[in-house]
Amino acid sequence: MKRGTACCGLWGICPKTKFAGANVVKLCAALTCLRFNNGLKSYSRVLEAMGMLCGTYTALACSEQDRLRIVEADRKSTEKSKKGRKRRRRVRKGLEDDIKATEGTVYGPGIAD
Repeated sequence: MKRGTACCGLWGICPKTKFAGANVVKLCAALTCLRFNNGLKSYSRVLEAMGMLCGTYTALACSEQDRLRIVEADRKSTEKSKKGRKRRRRVRKGLEDDIKATEGTVYGPGIAD
């Protein structure tokens, strides 16, 4: 799973390794969707609907995190970044092919026979 995706955000809030009831998972899914679509500022609206007010520093921190998230997404979407990812993938696949050539197939159906 890629970092920064909605599912990654969901499992960050509500890990699969710990039990959570259906209502908790639904709430975490809703919060993840809010953050993915509208950023952290949307959390403050949820808190306000529950009767809690966010402070100035909370609002500033949410805005800064949202800004950083957008800057990072823009950086990752540049052509240079895409070429770098493709290059690293090719290198990794080449290394995997070299390992497979030297060691042979170490796992697969019928190998233990």
